[in-house]
Amino acid sequence: MIHVHFKQRLILKLLEEKNGQRYSELYRYFEYEDKFPYHIKRLLQNRYVNKREGLYYITKRGIQEKEFYDGRNLKDVNSKCPRFIFIVHYLGKYYLKECLRPKSFYILPGGTPVKGETVQDSCRRILYDKYGLIGEVEYRCAHHYINYTSDRDVLFDNICLVFDVELKKSYRKQDSWFTMDQIKKLKQIHPTIHKFILEDAREPFSTLAFVHDYGFEKEDSK
Repeated sequence: MIHVHFKQRLILKLLEEKNGQRYSELYRYFEYEDKFPYHIKRLLQNRYVNKREGLYYITKRGIQEKEFYDGRNLKDVNSKCPRFIFIVHYLGKYYLKECLRPKSFYILPGGTPVKGETVQDSCRRILYDKYGLIGEVEYRCAHHYINYTSDRDVLFDNICLVFDVELKKSYRKQDSWFTMDQIKKLKQIHPTIHKFILEDAREPFSTLAFVHDYGFEKEDSK
């Protein structure tokens, strides 16, 4: 992703409010030290702006860039795209994904939708492309989980949509499937496995905060 400077964002905002402006119209909002010529040139190079017959126009690419900042103050926005979590079951077993962080750690399968994709299409794509699974998907609930490190920094902060998936075809990986009793004996599982499989939680909205460092290396302090 190309980083768009604050001054360039201001130009995009001005063109969104009134598309098709002359150089002199835009320049009056800037001081000499703002280096307006440089910023308008960068916008043209990156195709956020087009120039026709002496007028500057915002492009589709320029409009899409607005998703990454607040149009009122031009600051970055922390927009959250919901993550999908799947409770996949087949013949009394559940599908879990093993991660190495660096020790063995089990999580629920999931993924993130692609821009412009419907929920149904996204579910089908994630399940098949990432896990080779085809099944009947049913929405269960919305969930917010926050992962704190042991020194209380936020490591993950995710909004999730939880879906139950009843498999329609036999599963691909034998070692990824566990009975309820086998899950209870696993030493390292993500708290959402405990919540949505062992407890079978189904409240419409829920929040879960937990502490786990995931075996990451701490930054050097200098």
